[in-house]
Amino acid sequence: MNSLLRNLLTLFLLIIVCAFAFAQPAPPPPPAEVAGIPVNYDEAKIAAYTLPDPLKLANGKSVRDAKTWTQKRRPEIVSLPLSMTLTTPDDCPEFT
Repeated sequence: MNSLLRNLLTLFLLIIVCAFAFAQPAPPPPPAEVAGIPVNYDEAKIAAYTLPDPLKLANGKSVRDAKTWTQKRRPEIVSLPLSMTLTTPDDCPEFT
């Protein structure tokens, strides 16, 4: 019984030593700025945002049938990312 207890204690100590030996230090916090641009890694700091209703046309009318969806609302939704990403600011300098 005494040797079993000693073996268990040895095993326990070995596990503890290995756990400390292979423990990794905590990574450094992410930078607050990258290339001079402030960045946010905390989702709690993001403002609330409500997605637009996919069944409302841009003019506020409701989509009531498949034809309206196919001919009007779907093209509106498809064009949203293009209108947001392919625009340039008014004060953008000309490139020659």
